[in-house]
Amino acid sequence: MNIVNKIKEHWVGGTIVFAVICISGTWYASNELLVKPREFEIQRLNTLNTELKQQVKDLKKVPAHFPDSDSPLVLAPTWVYGGKSITVLSGQILITPKDLYYYSKTSIFSIKCPGKEPIELKLRVGEMETFVYDDQTYLFSLLDTDHSQGLHGANARAKITIARKK
Repeated sequence: MNIVNKIKEHWVGGTIVFAVICISGTWYASNELLVKPREFEIQRLNTLNTELKQQVKDLKKVPAHFPDSDSPLVLAPTWVYGGKSITVLSGQILITPKDLYYYSKTSIFSIKCPGKEPIELKLRVGEMETFVYDDQTYLFSLLDTDHSQGLHGANARAKITIARKK
């Protein structure tokens, strides 16, 4: 018997098999096109949520480092990498980590303010120093140090925060 005769004799079974194949193909296509992109978006949003929760935790920790808890933050806790600079107060103050030492939890920063000589601050994790700019006193705090591939230099990073002293 050939296939055509078998289908004619067992048309109910053939129809069921054909329907199962069509339904399976439709389900697979809809899963790939509609569900998987949503799962990716959910995963991305969960990761973002975790990062934002960590930032909120970091912000809640900050006032403990400053004697005056009403001191407004100028720079929220931020990681600064060796060899890179960041600016604060709309680019008026340039902060550059000169040396970052992971094991000793010590870092040296250069702070450049317009019209003034650069200031060097040497801090250990948890310590705070002050500097003055534009008749305002700022509190500079080293929160943490970390390294990715080296003990100091360009592969190290420091978490810092700055508040304006009232």
